Amino acid sequence: APANIIAEATSAAGAAVNFTSTATDLVDGVVAVSASPASGSTFPIGTTTVTLTAADAHSNTATKTFSVTVQDTTPPVISAPANIIAEATSAAGAAVNFTAIATDLVDGNVAVNASAASGSTFPIGTTTVTLTAVDASGNQTVPKTFTVTVRDTTPPALTLPANIVAEATSFAGAKVTFVATAKDLVSGACPVTYSKQPGSEFPRGVTTVTVTAKDATGNTATGSFTVTVRDTTPPKLIIPHDITVCTLDPKGARVWFLAWATDAVSVPTITYSQAPGSVFPIGTTTVTVTAKDAAGNMSVGTFTVTVQRVNPRDRDDFKRDHDNGGRYDDDGSYHDVSCSGGDDRH
Repeated sequence: APANIIAEATSAAGAAVNFTSTATDLVDGVVAVSASPASGSTFPIGTTTVTLTAADAHSNTATKTFSVTVQDTTPPVISAPANIIAEATSAAGAAVNFTAIATDLVDGNVAVNASAASGSTFPIGTTTVTLTAVDASGNQTVPKTFTVTVRDTTPPALTLPANIVAEATSFAGAKVTFVATAKDLVSGACPVTYSKQPGSEFPRGVTTVTVTAKDATGNTATGSFTVTVRDTTPPKLIIPHDITVCTLDPKGARVWFLAWATDAVSVPTITYSQAPGSVFPIGTTTVTVTAKDAAGNMSVGTFTVTVQRVNPRDRDDFKRDHDNGGRYDDDGSYHDVSCSGGDDRH
């Protein structure tokens, strides 16, 4: 009979075990041996007694036994995930999920213990996760490890103002205020810098403002918006009151007047439909005054010039009555609002 056998289990059923036994007889020589259980059988985990029996031609029988012990001393095998890199989602780090499995020849799938469980929040930096597993026989795996690295590579999120259109308040442009903010998943609110500061004076035209924010890790976000300063405000036009002029000249009277205009940005030009110092005919003429600034904005206003004729025979009376209150020109034009002093006017 063979010596007692110890075999390692290869499945939950145990293990297939082979052995050899022989029997010799003084008369018959070598005789057959029967074994129970037979060689090559699958022996369950634990100890099994094998009985060997041999009989010669004359029915003389011999019996011997030995034991086959099937044991489970093989630990489970762990399949660990590859090293993991995750992006931080808050100052605490990031929740990271992973899958680790352990299989055992006897017990099949067995539970895996992790030093940091799947789904845990891992801090920023590198954490080593240790995996172990124990089968039903108490065999423990050699620990396996992998790393979880949580990093912050996400720049802050910028909130920018919409493009701004402002009205020029002087030749230099306009002072424009605005606010941009930045928020980071890890660092929270971040300071912002501007290529041109809020409240600065922006020149006429389009200026691009670049906004930059940097988080505590050094991740940088950049954005931009435009500030357009334009001049769409027309000049402020000041025109004379309606003018009445008396004259002895039947052709009319030369009338002087002045309009002026102011503008926040540029010096406006003034044009008249009939120039100051022109000869105005008898009757009422509407004078149109236009003020135009450098941006092409215009203001338009009107006033009237009324020229009344005095009868020549009333010339002396007209002069005498108005010497204290009017102005009598060499061409016979008299500037006054009343024009009283003659009864025959046209």
